[in-house]
Amino acid sequence: IVEIKSVNSKLIKEHKIVILSKVYEVRSILIAKFCSDNNIDFGIDIFDNYFNIFEKRILNQNSYWINKILDLCSFAICSTEYTKNIIRHYNKNLKIHILEDSVESKKFDSPLKLSRIPSKRKSLKVLWFGIGDNPYFDVGLHDLIISSYNLIKLSSLNLEVELSILTNKRSLTIEKLIHIKNSFNFKYTIDEWSLLKEEEHLNKCDLVYLPVGFSTFSRAKTPNRVLTSLFSGTQVLNTGYELYSEFEKFIYKSPEEYLIDLKLNKFKLN
Repeated sequence: IVEIKSVNSKLIKEHKIVILSKVYEVRSILIAKFCSDNNIDFGIDIFDNYFNIFEKRILNQNSYWINKILDLCSFAICSTEYTKNIIRHYNKNLKIHILEDSVESKKFDSPLKLSRIPSKRKSLKVLWFGIGDNPYFDVGLHDLIISSYNLIKLSSLNLEVELSILTNKRSLTIEKLIHIKNSFNFKYTIDEWSLLKEEEHLNKCDLVYLPVGFSTFSRAKTPNRVLTSLFSGTQVLNTGYELYSEFEKFIYKSPEEYLIDLKLNKFKLN
């Protein structure tokens, strides 16, 4: 992995394949042109959807960029079928490889956690984790805040909901903190995300809540968070856009559905 400012013609000529990732500006087009002129295979790695000109005017420059650079590409890499179709919109004939989001090799090395029968407990520990913001789209904490009513429904069995939020510090603006305070009428804690804290919270929570918005950015995301949650042996509630539809046998689509199984102490992930 080389930072783009350190790339030069000598370095490029030492390689047969060059892959560019997340540099949406003129230097990348110059590199692509140099590779094309020297018969070096050049491709771009498109992970996030910043190319829908109909959703955000500010992204028009990215749309212009991808339109120009794909003409110089031998191939493209992306992580979902949805993103592949976006690239196809700009170049119908390009070779596109789906390289699924990397997931650390895991296994169930202990029995799945089973929630206790509701009548014998007082609280329901819920976890939301992820990047809380984006410079162009209302995602992350925004999705959590606007769908807070689903968490309120979870308290209908006289259980006290205890929500843990793990996210990046940058997203915790005063405005977002005020919205969280006004949206949740139950106990919650906020902490900065780390791999260690994520694992710690997944081991002790009863339910992971993963609401997904309907923006084109959200629809292009990978299922890494739901995989992480399921591999931890935790039940998952997903509302909003059905990003995780291929896992529908193992996750809940509504709080009511989860509460029925909680009362029976019989769960989808079992």
